[in-house]
This record gives sequence, structure tokens and C-alpha cells, in this order.
Amino acid sequence: MENRNAISVSLMGLGSSYYSLEEYQKAIDYYQQSLKIQREIGTRNGISNCLGNLGNVYNIQGNYQTAIDCYQESLEIQREIGDHNGISNSLVGLGSAYNSLGEYQKATDYYQQSLKITKDINSRNGISNALMGLGSAYNFLGEYQKAIEYYQQSLKIAQEIGDRNGISNSLIGLGIAYNYLGEYQKAIDYYQQSLKIAQEIGNRNSEASAIENLGKSLFKLENYSESLKNLQASLEIFREIGNSASLAENLKLLGEVYQKLGNSNLAFDYCEQALELATKLSIPLAKECQDFKEKLLKHNE
Repeated sequence: MENRNAISVSLMGLGSSYYSLEEYQKAIDYYQQSLKIQREIGTRNGISNCLGNLGNVYNIQGNYQTAIDCYQESLEIQREIGDHNGISNSLVGLGSAYNSLGEYQKATDYYQQSLKITKDINSRNGISNALMGLGSAYNFLGEYQKAIEYYQQSLKIAQEIGDRNGISNSLIGLGIAYNYLGEYQKAIDYYQQSLKIAQEIGNRNSEASAIENLGKSLFKLENYSESLKNLQASLEIFREIGNSASLAENLKLLGEVYQKLGNSNLAFDYCEQALELATKLSIPLAKECQDFKEKLLKHNE
């Protein structure tokens, strides 16, 4: 049994390495192999860890229901064995998945549960992640000032503990909030700070997110040529790493830019691609894409 457990641990390590390299399908393959062995030998903690890791990958790929299933099973085991750090991580994962599905109140509830646990066990990294999740949920709920407060708290902790991923992601969140508030130059400043860190640490997902959001703010400033450059650059990265949800949003944004540039054919083509992908993922963006498509059709009548 010890030998099989060691094999499983090695497989999980390979999965985590490929996850760090943003080669998500390879990560899934190794995590699944590790999970199979852990189920066979009945190691509850090992099963839970594999499921949590799989949930993280499925979340990034936009396979939210599968991610939720993994997190829920992992959470059940973690509660049985008393793994408080694991419980907190699963709750954040569930919050992230429900956030992406547009169930913002449910997401907020999970983030709040995680925040309470991480404060109880004094996990600074966990507190930062829960605060970041709350910032994201409140951005979607339109409570931008509250989102900014959570992101500022998350950023402060991430800076104190040297979590450069956390710093980069908190900066993006702040940029998004200020973009919604119409403070586009402030948003751009935050995105550029985030982009610099993401490129330095090699986090391509955060890099693409920062570039895409730069494109959004430039679009709002009616700088369509620069917006287009940024959106095309982020599109390429999202395609390479397989971030389907972000890819769908990026495609819609490109459609909007081409509409402003007077290229209705390309605008419609990107809108159709975004609609197809968002519908497949069952995310709120699908309705926005459908509305945009109808607007384009009406304009072309």
C-alpha cells in the first residue's frame, strides 16, 4: 500500500507541476490517475486533495458543474477528517464556481464561511483568498465600493506575506471595480501593475486577464485601435491555456470593438463564437451575447 500511495503522491505532484505550467489537460490526467489509486487504497485525505485539485482545474477551464461536484465531495471528506485548511479552500472554490455561474449571493455565502474559518485558524493566505473572492462577488453585484474595500484588504495581506499571485489578482480586481466606476485611468494603472507582476512570475492566466481588462478600459476611453491590440493578445493566451470562460468574454469584447470600427461582419463573427461558447458553459455572458447578436442583426436590417 505504501508503494501505491507513493505512486499516487508522485502523480499528484506531476499534476500540480502541469497546473503551474497552465497545461490543464495534462494536470487533469495526472490528478485523475492519482485519484483512482487513492480511492482504491481508501486514503481519505488523499482523495480529498485530488478532488480539490481537480476542482481547481475544471474551474479555470469553465467546467463549473464538474468543479462544484469535485469541491462538494472534497468538502464532505474534509469536514469528516477535520481538515480546516482544506475546508476553507473548498469553500473558496465553490464560491468561485458559483460566482462564474452568476449565483453571486451563493458565492458570497461560501466566501464568508471560508473567511470565518481562515480567521479562526489564522491562515493569512486563506484570509486573503476569501477577501479576494468577496471582492469579486461584490463587483458582480454592483457594490463597487465594498468590492474595493475587500480587495484592498486582500492586497495588504498578500503584500505582507509575499504572495505575488495574490498581489497581481487583487490589483486586477481593484482595476475592475474602478473601471465599473468610470475611473478608467485609475483602472489602467492597477492593470499595468498587475501585468508587470504576472509577467515576472510567469502567470499567463493573470497576464491575459490584465491585458484583456486593459483592452476594456481603452475601449471605454474610445481608443479602439489600442483596445483591439490588447484584446487580440489576451485572446491568444486564453486559447493557449484553455481558459474557456475568459475566452468567451474576450470574443464578445472583440465583437464590440469591431462594431465600433465599422466592421459588422467581424463583429457578428466574434459575437457568434462568444455566444456558442458561453451557451456551452451556461454562464451569464450567454444572455449578453444574445442581446448583442440581436442588436447587430437589427442594425444590419
